[in-house]
Amino acid sequence: MPPEPDGAEHRTYRIIWQARPGGWKGQCADMEAYGKTKARVKAMLERKLAWRMLREGVIPDPSSSSEDPDILSPAQVNPVSLVLRGVIQQHGGTEKVSRLTGIAPSSLNRLANPFYWGQSTNTIRQVAEGTGARIVLEFNPRKEPS
Repeated sequence: MPPEPDGAEHRTYRIIWQARPGGWKGQCADMEAYGKTKARVKAMLERKLAWRMLREGVIPDPSSSSEDPDILSPAQVNPVSLVLRGVIQQHGGTEKVSRLTGIAPSSLNRLANPFYWGQSTNTIRQVAEGTGARIVLEFNPRKEPS
């Protein structure tokens, strides 16, 4: 299971920009990206930062993301994807869950992608039934910063 949202962490970094033929290069925190526009490069770096944090076991908190093109915050991740990713890992991986649920492995990988927001309740139900899980939906108040 992913860490609780209360354990979300916010990180910001300054992007170093370099004009390149046909676009921009952005560098930040040992990451780099190339693109035609600064906005595109910043979006790529935001995802890279979010992936890095997820690999560290930290849920990215983009709540105070900046409109400043030189400040990098992590991209927003889908908590449903994080839960599905945990269920898939707990039940032996994509291939095994595919056999249990009848959902193609490529579809399971997309559902578990933290930047994918298109999961249907029917598909979530199918994963729950195939893995013997129960779906519990909760709405909790957000914690206000201290």
